[in-house]
Amino acid sequence: MIDIKLKKVGVPNVNMLTLSGEFDLSDQDRAQGLLPEILTESCNGVIVDLTGVTYMDEAGIETLIYYLQELTRIGIYMAAIVKPESGLMNKLKRFGIFDCVGIKVFSSVGEAEAAIKADRCK
Repeated sequence: MIDIKLKKVGVPNVNMLTLSGEFDLSDQDRAQGLLPEILTESCNGVIVDLTGVTYMDEAGIETLIYYLQELTRIGIYMAAIVKPESGLMNKLKRFGIFDCVGIKVFSSVGEAEAAIKADRCK
């Protein structure tokens, strides 16, 4: 079972969703159902921290794609944090999450925050 926490980060109007544990099909509805809670009125960036995820099946990957599609549709930047040499990173690469789907991935909260700040300045 995946543990999901929502918190603020150092960048104004950015929310962070921290996931830890195993993410499988039984967690998909709960995780996708959190999107309205993530999207406060002033939110214009979301960071999804996956550094604590020990296992993710296709349902978890589908949830990441769902988040990206919904957030992009309403003009909100999404960044993910994944350990660079982790099994999860390798799995996400195999699924084409970065190249085909376009999820921006970083190795730290600081990098993700900087990317969101830079995106706002465009």
